[in-house]
Parts: sequence; structure tokens; C-alpha cells
Amino acid sequence: MKIRSIYCDGFGILSQQGIDNIPKGLIVIIGNNESGKTTFMDFLRTSLFGFSSQRNQRKGYLPIGNSKHGGRLIVVMKDGREFYIEWNHSKWIIKDKYENNIDHSIFRNSLGNIDRETYKRIFAIGLQDLQGLEILSEENIKSRLFSAGAGLGATSFPGLIKKIDRELDNLLTKKGRNPIINQTLYKLNEINSKIKSFQEQTSLYIEIQKKLETIEENIKRNRQKEITIRDRLQFINKLEQVQSFWIRFKEAKQNEEKFRFAQVFPEQGIKRLEKIKHEIEGLEINKNNVNQAIENMKNEIEKSLGFENIIQHQDEIELCIGEKEKYLSFLEEHSRLKKQNLLLKNELLQKLSDLGPEWTRDKLRKTQVTLEIKKSVEMYKKSFIKINEKIQFLQNELNTKTELGKSLTHQIHLIDKKLFRSTIPFFLSSDDLQIKKQALKKLRSLFQELDKNQFFTAQLKKKDEEQKNRYEEQLKKPQEILKPLPLWLKLIISFLPFIFSYFISSYNNQLIPKEWLFFLSISGSVMIFITFYHHHRKQLNLRKRFFSELKKFEDEIDQLHEEIYKLQKQSLLINRQIDEMSQKYFPKKFLSISELERFETQFEKEIEDFLQHQELKKEQNNLILKQREIQQMINDLQQHLNETEKEKKQMRENWLSWLIDNGFPTTTLPEDFQIILQFIENAQNEERHLCNEEDRENQHYNYLEKTRSSLLSLLQLCGEAPTNNQLDISYFERLHAYYTNAIERQRKYLLLKDQLEQKRLEEKIIEEQLKLKRMELSDLYNLIKVKDEENYRLFADAHEKWFTAQKEITEANESLQLIAGNPEKLNSLIKELQETHISQLQEEKISLENELNDLIQKIGQDEQEKGAIIERMTYLENNQTLGELLFEERFHREKLHNDLKRWATFVLARHFLKQTQNSYEQNRQPRVIQEAQQFIQQITNHRYRLFSSIDSQTIYLEEQNHRRKKENEWSSGLADQVYLSIRFGLALEFGRMNEPLPLLLDDILVNFDPSRQVATAKIILQLSEENQIFLFSCHPETSKIIQKASTLHHLEHLPVTFYQIKDGIITLDSDELLKREL
Repeated sequence: MKIRSIYCDGFGILSQQGIDNIPKGLIVIIGNNESGKTTFMDFLRTSLFGFSSQRNQRKGYLPIGNSKHGGRLIVVMKDGREFYIEWNHSKWIIKDKYENNIDHSIFRNSLGNIDRETYKRIFAIGLQDLQGLEILSEENIKSRLFSAGAGLGATSFPGLIKKIDRELDNLLTKKGRNPIINQTLYKLNEINSKIKSFQEQTSLYIEIQKKLETIEENIKRNRQKEITIRDRLQFINKLEQVQSFWIRFKEAKQNEEKFRFAQVFPEQGIKRLEKIKHEIEGLEINKNNVNQAIENMKNEIEKSLGFENIIQHQDEIELCIGEKEKYLSFLEEHSRLKKQNLLLKNELLQKLSDLGPEWTRDKLRKTQVTLEIKKSVEMYKKSFIKINEKIQFLQNELNTKTELGKSLTHQIHLIDKKLFRSTIPFFLSSDDLQIKKQALKKLRSLFQELDKNQFFTAQLKKKDEEQKNRYEEQLKKPQEILKPLPLWLKLIISFLPFIFSYFISSYNNQLIPKEWLFFLSISGSVMIFITFYHHHRKQLNLRKRFFSELKKFEDEIDQLHEEIYKLQKQSLLINRQIDEMSQKYFPKKFLSISELERFETQFEKEIEDFLQHQELKKEQNNLILKQREIQQMINDLQQHLNETEKEKKQMRENWLSWLIDNGFPTTTLPEDFQIILQFIENAQNEERHLCNEEDRENQHYNYLEKTRSSLLSLLQLCGEAPTNNQLDISYFERLHAYYTNAIERQRKYLLLKDQLEQKRLEEKIIEEQLKLKRMELSDLYNLIKVKDEENYRLFADAHEKWFTAQKEITEANESLQLIAGNPEKLNSLIKELQETHISQLQEEKISLENELNDLIQKIGQDEQEKGAIIERMTYLENNQTLGELLFEERFHREKLHNDLKRWATFVLARHFLKQTQNSYEQNRQPRVIQEAQQFIQQITNHRYRLFSSIDSQTIYLEEQNHRRKKENEWSSGLADQVYLSIRFGLALEFGRMNEPLPLLLDDILVNFDPSRQVATAKIILQLSEENQIFLFSCHPETSKIIQKASTLHHLEHLPVTFYQIKDGIITLDSDELLKREL
């Protein structure tokens, strides 16, 4: 169920307030304290379920001011039904969407027969409503859920239980005489007392009764003896079971006594022995390794001597090695400069040869390019560029106009093709077009009039058929068509009593006076005639009316035929007009308005083609005029282009004369001459760069010669004499290797001396540790007073056997106690086993079984004899008075039997109903717990899981490490989250079997931390898909929490609407209002 509209006339602080067209999903209402949120929640509860009591009705939320106390709702069920609920004071009116009044019980049945208290405990949730787990055991809530889940619908399960309890109280109570069974028992007691007085008078009856008592005592004694024998047999069976465990117990006891000397043994003794031995072996290996390392170090120290001479010239060697990179770079740079200068020189000579054979490096240095030459070249260059651009422009314009002329010619040809038509047009001019338009309009009106006539003709024919049918029905009434009997015949029949009275008067012996007889006969004849006359007149009137109706029908039928004839004649005239107009204006004859409509569609297309044809002709004329203009422009451009070509030729002749005057080649153009000048300037720059690079090459050569001399002297100091003076970079590496080797040998010498001292110290430490470990091993042997490892291990094996015997004694003792049941019985069993052999027990068992069979046979014989005595006593009781009493006793016993049967039926019904309810709660309530578990896992980020006990009365949480938390260990926030999850589960369970009701939530997030607030908001959003939810809060952050959950969990598709409530006035949130306007 979803609330679609709310309006409050007056309810506490709320007055003339409402919300229309409430959307689906979540509705969030934000307001400060005392702004009307709780009042609004109670208004919704009251509108749906009324006041909780008459007292609350009188004092609850009286309106402020002159507003009337009440309001109205429009609710929509999940099956689409709508209900209009209006209430004023204590009067509720419920209607459907057709304004039909609905009985309250039908509406309550639609809501699953739920009452206000149940709705408040499950669906209306606030901070005070989260009061613990009592809701799971509350009888009213359980019964309502059971009625809903069991499909009982409107049947009240608590009412059914109360009704059964009332019936049980009417049948039987512990005290009192009013219940039916109590009265019957009282009556039976009185009858039995009377029967007993009769039985005491008969001595035979007493003797038989005594004998019966004796037999019953024998049966009782034999029964007791049977029980004793069975107990002894059971005891012997236990002895047989205990025997194997007793044998194990004795053997284990013997082993325990045998190896008791090894009772005291060090804990983890074998492991400690192995550990000490392993440590001693490790220390001895370490000691040998240290000694070997000391010998190796002494040998290395002797080998590392002989580095003193090189260390004395350390500074000179380091300085020379430091020059390695510089020497290498200078060597590479000198080689590069040498190759580069050779290439630069060759390139420069090549460029000079390109300029001419007379060009050399000296001439290049002396040559200078003047500004005057550059200006003259630039002037000729600009002139050539300008004349070329002009020629290009004219050529482009000429090409453009030529292409435009071709395009126009092509367009004219295309228009000619479009103007050519293979079909004859409907009209040749605009006047012809207008005439045919009017003709079509006239034809349409004629066809419409024709359809109208045909419609009226069909209606009249239908009416004619109806009149004919009614006329035939009138003709089938024979009782109204038959002609009545003549009046004279009825007159004769009327006076027949008078004639009969005349004949009767002569035979009645003056019993009746003739005057009276005559008067009575005349009166009777007159009355009969009057009756006949009235009937005759009535028949004549009916006949007249019948024929008048027939005449009326005939007139109406004739009139209808005349109207049909007129309409048909008019239709023929219209058809003739249509044919004439079709032949006059159009090439075909129209048979129906559909053909006319198809022709009109074709006619409209012809009009479009005609108009398009006119436009194409106009466009063709315009294109022909434009083509002539373009051709004239082409002729003008061609003439101008020829003149420009002549001007360019004269300019080229002037340029060639200037080149000859200045001594340059005549084949060069101004733009090429500019390149030659640039080429000369580049060659001069390269000449200057080549001179600088040759100077650098000489500087690098001098540095390399100086460094080679220093390196040669240092190598001779290290004991190496190069074969020639051409030293390469590898000699630096050799010098560095000699120097590095000397430094490494010096460092190794010092390091080996330090390591030797450390190893000697380590050797002393290992010897001390060996001494301690040998002492620890000796102490371990002395602890159990053995001398070597072999005896130690034998002692350990004995201790293990003693421990195993102890364990077997314990296990056998536990098995014996489990079979015996308690220590006293166990002692008796053990005592019996010690004193008796198993064969004796088996013999005793066989003897007891035989004795038991004899005893059972004897009891059967006594029971047969008892039955015979009871029959004899019944015979003695059958005297008349005693028989009446016994009959009355039997009657009351049968009545008691029937009443007890009825009472038992009610008891069983109540038991089975409660059992069914418990079974339902055990099967369905775990589903509520499963739903609640899903919610609590989402809220706590899967930290907790929710479980219930077997009776579903206790709830506890389980952490991921399987540690349980009971209710008294929960924090207040966690408890609220568990209670909220359970209520959500109850709401879902109720909605599965009945109408899902709106949820009212009041500031339920206030005690939650931020992450659990967002997780709970996600659950609320998901629940809003099935249940409409009203979330009330005095915290504005609630809106942000809802929006954050919607965005974070991708729930934007679920609608959320925000409202503000202030001083009892409900308004749409400003952001929500802006969103709706957009």
C-alpha cells in the first residue's frame, strides 16, 4: 500500500496542511524539535487505524483554532485499488474510487487485519520504539504474523484461542459445579452412592467382591515381582556390557603399577636431550671452522706485503690518473678536429669550384657583396612576382568563369529533362486548375450527401424491419383477436339459475319460501348478466385497441416505405450528378468516395508537379540570361590576359641586359641570383670557422704530448717499461691497476689483522659455550639418576608406557560410569564382577527369564478369573431398582464420555493450534532473522552475523573470529542497529503475505556512526522499492546521508523526495522544488 495524498484539517499543531501526488519511494521530512514531525506520524497512524483508545481520542492532538478535528488520505493498494479515507472526530468514512462506501472490515481485511498497536510495533519505528527483542515473543505480534503467514486472512488467531478457552471453561473447571462435566460427575457420584447401598445388602455380592480384591492383590504382587525380575535382567545386561571395559581397566592398572618407577620424568625430556646434543655438535663444528679460518688469515697476510714503494708516490699517481678522462677527451677531440677540418676544407673547396674555377680561398676572403646589388636584385624580384601573380589571378578567373558557364549549361539540360513529361497533365493552365478544384469540392459534397442518404435509408430499413416484427408479434395474440360470444347468448346463460329455481321450488316441500327463492334467483341472474356484460365490453375494448394498434403499425410501415422511396430517388439524382461532373471535368467515373479520395491524392500530386514545372521554366530562363553574361566576362578576361603576357616579356628582356652589364650569367633569374649571393656569404662564414678550428687542433696536440711524458715515467716506477713512446689509453688503466692493487693490498693487510683478532676472541667464546652445554647434559642425566644416554632413553620409554596406562585407566573408568549411570551403581557393578563369574551370571539370566515367563502366564490366568467375577457381579446388580440406577449411571457415563470427547477435542485443537503457531514461528521467524542478518551485515560491513537460539527467544551476534556477543554485551548504537534490522525483517515478512504497509521512521540514524549511517540509508533506499517509507528527522545532515548513499551505491534510479516542516507547515524542499520546475 502506498499513500498518494495526505490532507490534515486539524490535528494538534497541523492545520489545513497536506501533500498531493506523493511520489513512490523514500519521503524525507526534515524539521526542528516541536515542529510537528511526531504529530504528523500520529496523524498517519490515526488515519489508517484510528485512536488507540477512547481516552486518547478525547485528549489526543486536539486542533488549534477553529479547524475541525480530522483529515483524509488517498491510498493505493499493490493490486491497483484506491481507497479514500476521511475521518472527523470519531467517525471514519472509507470509499473506493467510484465513491462507493466500503465497510471498515473489508478495508481492515485488505491490510491483513492488522491493528494500530501491531502497526506501531513493526512499521512505525522511532528511538523509543527500539526497545529490545521482546517483540519476537510478544503474543499479539506473533499471532498477527501467524494469521498473515498461515493464510487465515481476516481471522483473528488470538480471538480463536479465546473462543476455545471459553468453550473449555464451560465444559470443565477444577472447582465449581456450573460447568457441564462437573455437573455430570456430581450426578454420577450420587448414583454410585445409591448403587453401593443396594450392593451392601447382598452377602454374595460381598464375598465375590472380596475374592475379586484377593485376585487383584495377587495380580498386583505378581506385577511387582515381574518388575523386580526385569530390573535384575537389566542389571545382568549391564554387567555383560561392563565386562570388556573392566578387563581393560585391570590390565591398565597392572601396567601403571609396573612402570610407576618412571612416573617422574622431565617434561619434554627427549626433546631437551636431542636439543643439547645438537647444540654441542654445532659448537664443535663452529670451533673447527674458526681454527681453519685463523690459519687461512695468516697465509693471506704474508701474501699481501710488497706495496710500500707505490704508496710513497701516491699523490703523483693520483694526479696522473685524474688526467685520464681529460686526456681521453682531448685525444678524441684532436682526432675529431683533424677529421672535421679536413672535411670542412674539402667542402669549402667544392663550393669555390661551384662558383667558378677562378674562385680560391684568398679571393673569397677579399670578395664583398654590396647593398646596391642586393637592392637591384630585390627590385627585379618583386616586379617578376607581381606580374606572375597578376597572370595567375587572370588565369584563375578565366578558369572559374569557364567552369561556371559549363555548370550553367549542364543545369539548363537538367531542367529540360525535368520539363519533359511522358503523361498528359490534368490541366494546362492555372484557370483550368481552379475549375477542376471547384469540381472536386462539389463532387465531395455530393458523395457526402449520398452517404448521408444511404445512412438514413439503412436506419429506416432497420426501423421498418423492427416495425414488421412487432406487427407480426401482435398478429400472434389469439386471445385478443378472437371475437367474443354474442350478448343474447350470455343473457340466456345468465337467466338459467332463475329457470332452475322455478323447477326446484315445486320439489322443496316449502322448506324455502318461493318469494325468497325467486328473489335469490333473480338477483343471481342479474349479477351473472352484469358480470358477462362487463366481460363482453372489456373484450370489445381490447379487440378495438388491438386493431387500432395494428392500423397504427401499418401506417408507420407505409410511412417508412415512402421515406425510403424518397431517399432512394434522391440518391439516384445525386449519382446522376456525380456521373455528369466526372465525365465533364475528369477522365474517369467515380463510383465511391474512397475512389474520389484516392483521385484527390493524385490530384494534389499533379498540382505539386504543375507548380514545380512553372518554377523550373522560370529558373531555366534565369539561367540562360546568366549564361550570356558569363560568356561576355570570359571574353574580357582573355583579352586582359594577353596584354599582361606581353608586359612580362618586356620585363625579362630588361633583366637580362642588367645581368650582362654586371658580369653575371644570363641564365639566372632574380630569385636564383639571391641564392648565389647567399651561397657566397655562407662560404665566407665557413672559411672563418675553418681557421678557428685549425687553431684548436694545435692546442690539443701540445697537451697530449705533455701528458704522455708524465705517464711514461710513472709506469717505469711501477716496474713496467713501454716498448715505444706511442702510449694509448690502456696505459692509464695499467697505472690505475698498479695503484689500486697496492691500495687493496694495504687495506687487506689491515683488515686481515683485525679479523684475526676477532676470530681468536670467537674461539674462546665457543670453548666457554661447549663447557656450559656439557654441564647442562650432565645435569639432565643426574635429574633421573642415570649415567649415559642409553639408560636415559630406556627411562623415557618406561615413562611413556606409564602415561599410556594412566590414560587407559581414565577412559575405561569414564566408559564404566557412562554405562552404570552414577558412582554408586558403578561400585555395585564392579563388586558383582569381582565376586561372580560370567558363567554364573548367564545361568542366572536363563533362570530369571524362565521365571518371568511363568509369572506372565499366571498373571494372565488371574486376569481371566477377574473377568468372570466381574460378570457375576454384573448379574447380581440387574434387579429393577438397581437396573434403573445402572441405566441412569450408563446414561450419565455416556454423556460424560461425549462431553469429555468434546473437551478433549477442544484441548487437542488448542494444542495443535499452538503447536502450529510455534512451528510457524520456528520456520518463519528464522526467515525474519535471516533477513535481519542480511541487514546487520550490511550495516556493520560484515563484521557481525545474527543468530537466534533454538526457541527463537534469544538473539546473539557472532564476530568474524566466531566470538559471540549476547544482548547485554552490545553497545547502545549496535543494539539499535540489531533491533532496527529485526523490525525491517518483520516488515518484509508481513509484506510477503499481505499488503506491504508504509514505514514511518523517526530519527533512527542519530546514534549511528557515519559509515553505518550511510549503510543504513542504503538499506532504507532499497526497502523503498517495495514499501513506501516516511523518514522524519530533526538533523539536516540526514538529507546529505541519503544523497551520499544513493550516489555511493549507484541507487540514483530510486526516487527520493525531501520536505521541510516548520511550525506545523509542510513545504517541499527548495532544491526539490527547483528540480521539479526544471
